[in-house]
Formats: sequence, structure tokens, C-alpha cells
Amino acid sequence: MTSAKISIKFNKSLVPTVKDPLSTKELLARVQTLSEELSILDTIDKSKPLARIEVDLVNKKLLNHTSIGVQIYVCCCIADILRLSAPEAPYSANQLSDIFKAFIKQFKRLSDSNNTYFQQHCYLLKRLVEAKSTILITDVPDSEALIESLFQTFYNLTKQDFPSQLETLISDILSEVISEAEVIPHNVIDLILNKFLLHDDSKLITGNITSPEFTFSLTICENNVDRLSRLVGQYFSEILYESSTTDKSSTDLVELMEKLTKIHKLSVQLWKFIPEILSSVMSLLDDELNAEDEQIRLLATATIGKMLGCKESKSNFFVTHKETWIIWLKKTSDVSSTVRAKWVEQLPNIITNNKYVTSEISSALSTCLHKCLVDIDDKVRVGACHSIKEIPVELFFNKVITKNIVQDLFQTIREKNVTIRNVTIDVLGKLYNSHMNNRELLTDEELTKMIGNIPNQILNLVYINDKDINCMVDLSLFEALLPITELDTSRRVKRLVQLYSALDEKGKESFIAINKRQSQFSKVLNTLIETGDIFAKSTSVEDIDKSVFAKLDKILNWICVSFPDDRNSFVCFERLVKLARPRFFHLIKLCISSDSDFNTIRNSMKELFKKLSDSKNIQLQGETAISTSDMVYNVKLLLLRSSVLCYNKSNVEELIEYTKDSTTANEILEQISLVVPDVFKSHIRSLASLIIEENTKKSNVLRTVYHFVKKYPEWFPKEISFMESLKKLAQVGTPREARYAVKIIGISPSKELYSAEIVNEIYPLDLESEHFCTHLSSIGELFKADRLSIIDKEVEITELLIKHLFLTNRNLDREQIDKFEWIDEDELDDNKLHSTLYEKVLAIRLFVNNLKSIDDSNLTSEEKDKAKAKAQPVTRLLMSFIGNNGEIINKKNETYPTPEPYKSKLRLTAGVYLLKLAKFPIYNELFLPPTLRRMTFLINDSEYNVRSKFVTCLQAKLANEEISEKFLPLIFFIAIEPNHELKESVTIWINSMVKRSESKNNIKFEKSLIRLIHTLAHHDQFLTLIEDGSNESKVNAYNFSCRFLTYFIKLIGKSENISLLYYLSSRVKQYRDGSLATAEYEKSNLPEQALHLYRISELTQLIIKQYSDDKSWPLATWPGGKINLPSDIYAPMSSPEEARSIVGRVFIPEDIQADVLNSIRKKLHGSKRKNTPLVSSSVPKRQKVKKTVKTKSPSEPTRKSSRITRVDYKDQLSDSEYGSSEDEN
Repeated sequence: MTSAKISIKFNKSLVPTVKDPLSTKELLARVQTLSEELSILDTIDKSKPLARIEVDLVNKKLLNHTSIGVQIYVCCCIADILRLSAPEAPYSANQLSDIFKAFIKQFKRLSDSNNTYFQQHCYLLKRLVEAKSTILITDVPDSEALIESLFQTFYNLTKQDFPSQLETLISDILSEVISEAEVIPHNVIDLILNKFLLHDDSKLITGNITSPEFTFSLTICENNVDRLSRLVGQYFSEILYESSTTDKSSTDLVELMEKLTKIHKLSVQLWKFIPEILSSVMSLLDDELNAEDEQIRLLATATIGKMLGCKESKSNFFVTHKETWIIWLKKTSDVSSTVRAKWVEQLPNIITNNKYVTSEISSALSTCLHKCLVDIDDKVRVGACHSIKEIPVELFFNKVITKNIVQDLFQTIREKNVTIRNVTIDVLGKLYNSHMNNRELLTDEELTKMIGNIPNQILNLVYINDKDINCMVDLSLFEALLPITELDTSRRVKRLVQLYSALDEKGKESFIAINKRQSQFSKVLNTLIETGDIFAKSTSVEDIDKSVFAKLDKILNWICVSFPDDRNSFVCFERLVKLARPRFFHLIKLCISSDSDFNTIRNSMKELFKKLSDSKNIQLQGETAISTSDMVYNVKLLLLRSSVLCYNKSNVEELIEYTKDSTTANEILEQISLVVPDVFKSHIRSLASLIIEENTKKSNVLRTVYHFVKKYPEWFPKEISFMESLKKLAQVGTPREARYAVKIIGISPSKELYSAEIVNEIYPLDLESEHFCTHLSSIGELFKADRLSIIDKEVEITELLIKHLFLTNRNLDREQIDKFEWIDEDELDDNKLHSTLYEKVLAIRLFVNNLKSIDDSNLTSEEKDKAKAKAQPVTRLLMSFIGNNGEIINKKNETYPTPEPYKSKLRLTAGVYLLKLAKFPIYNELFLPPTLRRMTFLINDSEYNVRSKFVTCLQAKLANEEISEKFLPLIFFIAIEPNHELKESVTIWINSMVKRSESKNNIKFEKSLIRLIHTLAHHDQFLTLIEDGSNESKVNAYNFSCRFLTYFIKLIGKSENISLLYYLSSRVKQYRDGSLATAEYEKSNLPEQALHLYRISELTQLIIKQYSDDKSWPLATWPGGKINLPSDIYAPMSSPEEARSIVGRVFIPEDIQADVLNSIRKKLHGSKRKNTPLVSSSVPKRQKVKKTVKTKSPSEPTRKSSRITRVDYKDQLSDSEYGSSEDEN
């Protein structure tokens, strides 16, 4: 096309007149012709005909013509005129105003792509863009109104079927207008910015923006960053100023907060797409972060957090707005907990989405997260835990995790706040699971060790004895720590071994307890299914006997005791039974059967849960609807507790393979043999082969086989090589191997033959034999396995052991021994260095086994007396070990003294074997009050391991009711335990046992107060202090006893039983001390020892009275019947007069009572001062070279537990010490 100026050829009239009327058809033809002619021109010679045309085109008859066709062609012609006349417009301002009104009118028709003139409308738009003619709108008088109308028109088009090809054209037009307009209407700014607020991020999933109105706003902002930055800043400032001047009590406050929320949301959207536009806003946000108003700070904190969490931001906030970033980090120290909580909520998106996060940024965020995890406010800690949960594990390991954070999680796992605790358990479980699935995620050794300790942290929660916590532990164990989703047996067993090997002693006990519980739950569940079968066989509920419903209630109540209260457990399980679906029962039976392999259990669970998830399957006509989530949760938890998962038979063969290289696998196998020995039925040959093999440690395997064949003697291995291996181990194995080899032989049908052969090989005992300890162990076990094979040598063996083992120390290497603080069982069995100690321990076991081997079920009274007489020297021997601090060798003996670690071990061994003897009724009578008092020395021993292990043994015996209730008061001597963890553990155990006792309506704990009073009245330290004579010393004596009594009352005392406790303590004054001779009470003046009992009784009453007052509990008269005190320690009064004289007499003088009451109040109010030892050691502590046990208490009592060596306690138990009461919790 030529660039020369061309004159227009069109010369016809366009405006109809009276003289020259034009039909619409003719007019349409003329303007169409003119439009076509103008459209092909690039330039034009401005001749008169053009001037006339320019005038005609803006005639209102044309602009407002009734024909749409005429209107659009006229507008197209004008657009071309403006194009050809550029840069000058041949129209006046008023004419331009009319023109743009006509244009806007045509733009409204762009939404209909099917209209006849759609192409002309598009042409009009295109011509205006090409020539930038739209900017002329800024020169007309009513430009603001026209600009607003133009924007409204184009934005409204998008609400209908908008042609996507016009997006760019319209965006360019609007951008030009914003660029050239001197004043931009407020409504236009609102319109542009609102599209950011309304934009849906989901439309950007594929990276293609499909929202036309958003495209308009985005293009406008991108093309006018500088200008809109100022406008946005001004827009924000106006609203912020309004917020600062608004009366906080004003009704406009809500509306204002809505505006503030809106602009902050807008800030986030603008940051996401055009971060540069916020340059004027960031300083305002800085001010907001430091504003006095909490709501303003809250909004600003959330806004900055969301900006930092934007996924596709084009700008690095940490660099471009560094000052704002630093201020924002400080919001973790904001005075408002709501602001702090809001801060930590932002963390997951920042870590997950922000591509600019460096190691330095990560470190700063981790430090702040640590602060939030230890925040004093619950909601901040809740938010921190939830944030960690939302962060993908890989990113958490790569960017967030620190030792402090993991340690924080180990603390929050024990929170009282349920949400914090549950979320933390969930988080730690997921961290552990991810780490075990991909160990390369962590490279830091210390962090790896901490993550490996997670199972300990979770499993130890069992000791809190809270049913909600226990449920979370169960779910975490089987969903995260040892997930049931793992189908590969090799990986599953490897995971099991790794977990168990990382557990500490308490963790192992918890893990074992959880698996032991399976057997109990499965039995109950079987009974439940049997009850369900009755429902299945009945035609109607009315046909079922009432006893069945009573039985069902009893079973369900037993199960639901350990289930959460808010999950409708009882209703769900009752519905499960009443549904009587044979398929449901069949699937449950498969899950809890020890014969089911792992995949069978898992698939059965999966099918059952799927069926229970369908509401149609769990509804009964006429019954209340049950939530499927509750039903699935309860049944799932019940099956996890009842199914053989960890100890499944599918795992056994793999575990047996592991035993060749792993002692952990051996331990697990032994536990399986104790809990579910049934699973070994198909694996006993493999276990037997491990015993037959040479050069492998066999003690654990031997224990496993023993527990199995003990329950299933019919499965005893028949191979001769197996028996020969056992016989060999009894002669040359380790002492522990010999012990269990003989135990197994004792179950064999040929035990007499092999026992005799063993005795012939090892007897007489050779003290110099390298296998002397092994032979001693075998003989000790033979007393139980086959008593007749060794009983004829009993006297000779006893003389040998007393003379050469107990009364002397053989083969001591004191320099090496002094490197040890404690010697555990494994070290004894593996280390020849401690053979002297091991000999003594084995000799004690031999004596006790000899006594235990006597079958007291059919003994005559004469035979029982003989058995008791035989036991007395043994019990005296054991008591002398305890009473003499583990030392019974004469000082004149050249091997004196026994090394300290050995004495500690001997004290513990003596105590543990005394408890073993106490299980037998025939020997229980030998445990008189002095013996029991001596055993309290072990609970307050100077060595932590002695205290801990003896208490653990005592707890087990009491929990299983294997020993008499007279041992129960011993446990309360833990009151002065300096190791907080041990004391807390025992306290939790006591609380648990009290709950169990209450559920059975048993008052044995309350009644144990009677024995505790008697024990304290005869306690060495109380006697030492009370007999000193001075009032100060007497106060200290009462304060000493008060420590135990307050501990007891705070644990046992409740509003329901406080009257009973008071009654029992006062009842003591109606009895004589049964341990004193009757003649003592016949004297005119009662002996001091008789008075001590009544003094402790009064002290107890003072404590109970004070405690009930503190709790505002009424101390009413005990409404129950008369309770007689135990006759072994109490004797009746000779007459009512004697009783009245004792009851009416006060045994604690008033001047002493005042000081004692002051101490009682401080102890009951539970100040947190740390316990101090009873006495300080006068012997300097040895420097230890080697530590074999890491649980050594940092502060331990140093009493040497002997009445023989009297200690002056006056200085150690001063009144000032007791005035600052110890931690009694």
C-alpha cells in the first residue's frame, strides 16, 4: 500500500434531512462504504469532503441511531478518523465526550460473539488500540465519569461469555488510560484491586490464567507499576489513618476491621503477582508490626507470613525487605500470645513454598520455632506443634530440625494439654517412620540418635497411666513406629529389631507390657464373640436370657475402662455384638488368632474397617445411629490391642536368623515365648538347632526354648544331640546358659538320667575350676529341676559355700574393680573379672532355690516347721547382707573389705531373693516387722541401681499379688528418693494401683497406713532423733516421719476415704504394740518404745486433719464397721480403762506440735525444693574411671542402713531443712 496521501472518494451525505431523507438501509450502506474506504487508508489528504464527513459522523442522529449497524459503522469510521488524524483529534472536547459514550455503548455488545456486527465491534477495539486513541478520554471535561464507565463496561463483560481473544486488546486500552489519566477515580482503583482479592489460585494450577478480569488488572498493574505503587500506598494509608482515628467503641469498628482485613489480603495477592507495586506499602506494614493495637499487629503478622509463604513470588522478600523480615521475626516475642500463635501458623507455607529460603533463613526460623514450642501460652505451643505437623517431613529434616526442637518435642509429648500432646505424638511418630524409611534424610549423628530415641519417648508415656495417652501410644506404635502397612517380612523384622535395640529399660518394659496385654485382650474378645454368637442364633432380643446381657455389660465395661470417654466405646462395641454379623466375627477371630500370619491379620483388618465405614452396615432398626468414625476408631484400637502383630509367627523365622548376630533378636524371641509361645510350634526345630550350633551365645535362645516347652512339653525336641548340647552347656557354658539348660532338662522326660550325669561330671565342686561359676549355677538350678539328684549333697555344699565364698573374697583385682560403679547381670555373666561376686550371687540363688524346691502343698505341720527352720539361716544371711551394707566378712580377714560395687550388688541380690521367698506362704511367716524394716533400707540405699531395681521388683510382686499386703508400706519409703524420674515413676505406679484397688472396692492401700505407722515408729532414724532428748531433735524426728506420711496421704487421701484414714490412724491408740513384750505394758510407766507408736499415730492424725482442711473436705466420723488391726504387729489392750487412758492422752506436747504443724503445712503445700539425702557421707567419693550404668543419680542418699553403726542425725536433719519443705510430688 502506498504511503502517499490519498483523498477520500466518498462524497455522499450521511445525515438525513427534510430535503434529503435517507432510509435506514441506505444510511447503513453509506456508512458501511465509508468505513470500508477509511479502513484501508494509512494517511489521508484532509480535504473539504473529509471535514464534512468528520462533522456528519459526530451528529447525534448517527451516534444515537436506532440501527445497531449504523451505530457500529459510525463508531468504526470515527475510530479510523481519529487514527488518520493522530496525534490531533478533529473534534472538540464535548464532541469527544459524545464519541466515547458511543464507543462505550458499543463495547457493551462485545460479550455476544454471535451478534451480526461482532467483527465490527472487534475492529473498533483494534483501531482504538493501534492508534492509542482511547487516551483522548482523559482530555474531556467528564473524563472521570467516562473512565469509570469504560472500566465498568470492560470488567462487566467478563461476567458473561467473554471472547478470550479480546483480553490483550482491552488490557492495553485500560493500561493506556491509567497511564495518561491525571486523576484516576477511586472506584476504578477499587475495581482493579478487587480482582486480585477475588482471584482463585486454583486457576493457576497449570500456569495459564483463565480469568479475563484478573488479566486486565494484572496487565494494568504490570504496565503502571510506579503509578499504581503510589496509588496503592495512598489507598492503604487512608484506611490505616481511619483505623487510628476510629473510636474503638464505635459501631464502625467492625466495618473498619473488614476493610483492614481486605487490604491485607490484597497485599498478599499483590506480592504474589506484582511485588514491586508494594514498595510504598511495606513501610506501612513495618509500622503495623509495632502498632499498639493487637488486632493491627495480628493482621500485619499474618500478612507478612503469607507473603513469605507465597509459592511463586517473583521477588526475594528476605533481601528486598530485610528490615521488615527482621521485625517480623521478633513477633515470636510479642506481648500478645495471639500474635505469637499467628506467627507460628505461617511457618509451614514459608518452609514449603518459599524458594528463597537459605540455610541462614532456616536457622532463624528454627530458632523462632523453638521459642514457640516452649512458649508459656498453650495456644502458641499448639500452633507450633500443628505447624511442624504440616511441614513435609523431608523439608523438616532438611531445613528446620535442630536438637533444641527435638528436645522440645520430647517435652511437649508429656503436656497436660491434650491437643499439644496428641499432635506431638503424631509428629514424632511420623518423623521416626520417615527416618527409618530413608536414613539418608539426616546426616547429623546426634540428631540421628535423638530421632532413634523417639520410640522410648512415646512408649514411656505408658507410665503416666492415662487412657487417652495410652490410646495415642497404641496408634503411634502400630501406625508409625512399627506400621502394620509394612508387608515385607524382612524389612518389618529389621524395623522391629532396630526399635527394640534402641529402647532403654523402661521403654522395653512398656513395649513388653503392650504385647503382653494382647493375650489378655484376645481372651476377652473371644468371650465377647461368643456372646455375639448367642445374639446371632436368637430370633429376637426378647429370647435372650438376662444373664447374657449382664455378661455382655461386664465384658464391655472391662474393655471400655481403657478407652477414651469421648468415643462412645461402649455403644460401639455393644452395637457390634448386637449386629451379630458372622463375617464380622470371623474377621475378628482371624485378627486375634496366634495361628494367623501377618498378612492375614492385616487383610482381615482392612476388610472389617471398610465394612464398618459404611453406615448401612452398622445401623439397627429402632436403635440410635452411630458414627462410622467412632465405630472404626474403637474397633481398630481394640484389634490393635488384641492382635498378634509384633510377635506374629511370620516374624519368627526371620528373628531366628537375626539371633546369630543380634542379642536383641534373642530378647524378642524370649518375650514371644513368654507371651505367645504358640507361634513357635512350627519353629522349635530352628530354635533347637541354634542351641546345638557351636560358637554362638545361647542364653537368650535357651530362655526362649524353656518358656515354650514349659507351656507345651509335648513339643519338647526329641533329638539326642539337643539333650547332649544342654548337658554340655550345664558343664562348660556360661552360668546363665547352664541355668536355663538345666531348666529345660527339668522338663524333659529323661530329666533324672541327664541330671544324674551332670552331677557326676561337676561334683564335687572344684573351687579352682575355670567353670566353677557354671557348676554352681547348674547345681543351684538342679535343686528345682530334679531335687533328688542333688539333695544328698546339700550339707556339704552349704558348708563349702559359707566357708569359701561368703566369709572371704577370692581372686580380687581391686584396681580394676574400683573402676566400676555398678555391675549388671550381663557383665557378671561375660566378665571373669567379677567371678568373686558372681560366686556369691549364685550361692545365694542356690540357697533360695533349695528352699523354693520344697513343695509345701502337702506338707504336714511338722514338715512345715522343719522347712521354716531350714529357711531361717538363709533369711538371716540375706538380712545380714542388707543390714551390714553388703559386708559380712570379718574385719580381721585379709580379704576385707568387699569392694563397694560388690556390696551394692549383694544388697540388691539379698533383697530380691527375700521377695522371691516371700511368695511362698510357708516362708511368708518368717517376714517379721524387723525384717520388713530392714528391707526399707534398700529403697533408701546409697546406690541408685539398688533402689531402682529393688523397687521395680517390689512393684512387680505387689502388682501381681504374689506377696503379702504387709509389704505394701515399703513402697512409700520412696518419698525421700532424690532421683526425680524414679520417684515420679513410682508415684505414677502407686496411683495406677490405687485406681485398680478402688475398682475392686478394696481398701488395702488405706489399711497399709496402719503398717506404715508401725514401721515408722520403729524406724532407726526416728528412734535416733527422738531419743536424743532435745526439743529440736524431737521436732526433727517428727519431721522425718512426716515426709513419708505426707507422701502417703497426698497419694491415697481422697474426699471419699479421708475419714477412713483418720479412723485407722486413731485406731492405733486403741492397741498395744505387738512387737513389745506384754510385761512392758504391766510397768507403772510405759516404756518409750511403746509411746512412739502413739506419737506417730497422733502425727498421722495431724497430717490428715491439716490435709482435709486444705482441701475443704469434711472429716466426718467413719460410717463403716469396726476394723481390727493386724495381729502380727498390734495386740489388744488389757482393759477398757487402759484404752481410755491412752486415747485421752496427748503424746506430742503442744510446744512441739506448733513446729511440727508448720512443717506439715509446708510439705502439704508442695514447694519444689529438691530432696536432700538423709545424711551426708563422711567418706570421700572415689574417682571413677569407667561407668557401666548411665542412670546414676546425681544426688543419692548415703545412709549405710545399719542400726549397728549408729549415726548422729541431729546435724543433718535440722529444723531449718524441714522448714523448707521438699518436693513431695
